[in-house]
Amino acid sequence: MWHVIALDVKPDVSVHKKVDQFTDAFYPAKITHLKSYLAQTLGNTIRQLQFVTILAIVISLSITVLITSLFLRMLLAKDAPQLAMMRSLGFTIRDIQIQYLIRMLLLGGTGVIIGTLGTVTIGQGLIQVVGSFMGAPKIHLEFNSLITYVLYPLLFLAMISITSLLNTRAKKKYSIAEHISK
Repeated sequence: MWHVIALDVKPDVSVHKKVDQFTDAFYPAKITHLKSYLAQTLGNTIRQLQFVTILAIVISLSITVLITSLFLRMLLAKDAPQLAMMRSLGFTIRDIQIQYLIRMLLLGGTGVIIGTLGTVTIGQGLIQVVGSFMGAPKIHLEFNSLITYVLYPLLFLAMISITSLLNTRAKKKYSIAEHISK
């Protein structure tokens, strides 16, 4: 049988000195600093969750690059006659790249916004439903607003931009002669 009592100390008080003071005053009670207690009990779980989170980010970025590449290649193949016409009218490859970059950023930006909002709103409920099946119905996810709303969306938009520029650059020859003979 044991009791757990949590104490807050003022910012200017040394936690380690308080732990030592309470250890001496309440011997044989075990006095533990909360951070070390969490590190001892949940350290491996926290490290595994961090690894899974990084892995999920890498996989989702890879999927973003793959889908953007495939979609853009399909779009470029479909638009090849129009691109050849644009090139014959004097549009540069850079002009074409910017046109497709804007298209991809509009589509990708919409997807990123919907995905971010869906994750923050629907994701919390889904985690609670799954947690209730495992006996923990009151799981509440904590997230860093700056990372969630700014860093990750910018990271995905950067990947979409780089992928779009590389894929539109790959096909430099747009010949109108090829498409007129078809």
